[in-house]
Amino acid sequence: MSGDRERNAYRAVVFAVLIAGALGFLWYLGQGGEGLGEGGIFRFFSDPASTPAPPVPGE
Repeated sequence: MSGDRERNAYRAVVFAVLIAGALGFLWYLGQGGEGLGEGGIFRFFSDPASTPAPPVPGE
């Protein structure tokens, strides 16, 4: 029986992630690309051409 509960929990998590992704995608389409400014959604990710961050002391 615990296998069924575990499987249902995984299904619930996957379903929630899919719903959140779909809602986020609909929000993005509703913005028309204007709300994100230059660079679109990719502005949330680091620019690979930029200079790397300095190393953290102690690492």
